[in-house]
Amino acid sequence: MNAGDRIRELIVDLVAAWNSGDGRAFGALFTQEAEYVGADGVVRRGRAAIENLLAAPEQQRVCIEEIVSIDPRTDSAKAAFRWASQTRGHARGGLVHCVMVRQEEGWRVDVLHNTGSA
Repeated sequence: MNAGDRIRELIVDLVAAWNSGDGRAFGALFTQEAEYVGADGVVRRGRAAIENLLAAPEQQRVCIEEIVSIDPRTDSAKAAFRWASQTRGHARGGLVHCVMVRQEEGWRVDVLHNTGSA
């Protein structure tokens, strides 16, 4: 599997972990020092803070609408994908920009910025 395929797989795993509500699985896809900027503009730093994103009892499920770009390098990559969600008749969506890095255990998200609607 090439780097682009692994990055695509990481994006799919990221959304699946979010949708499962499993903070530990979601956080495991990030580096220890990762930065996550949510649609609400709040910056969360570190894997533990990112895991706590899913501590809320009702997380909105999302789907990937389109993987816009994947730009793999030797030890890092940039990617962007569009997401969408529909809950109780209210549609939301946005664009996520990520920087991923290759680590011993595989590719991990180091920076994630969600420019979606809060």
